Amino acid sequence: MEDPDDYQIAVQTAMQMAERFGEDVAIMDNLSVLLLREVDSPCIEIIRCPADKTLIYLRKKRLGLINRFPSFSAKPEKRALRKKSAGATLG
Repeated sequence: MEDPDDYQIAVQTAMQMAERFGEDVAIMDNLSVLLLREVDSPCIEIIRCPADKTLIYLRKKRLGLINRFPSFSAKPEKRALRKKSAGATLG
């Protein structure tokens, strides 16, 4: 039997995931957390997404503000600006 702290961590993880994705989340018997739409076997708990989070997510998705393939870089790369020499001409 798993430690009660493991159950608590799984529930907290599922709650955060439901808010972030704007979807219902399932906790499986091995305490893994999956989106409910991806589950094909019985689960031990279902965490419902808060309604206000779902509406915000759907609105952003409709406007195209949701990036399906997020960038994994922590910071955007900065491009260095080149200085032109004093005698340079445009053209």
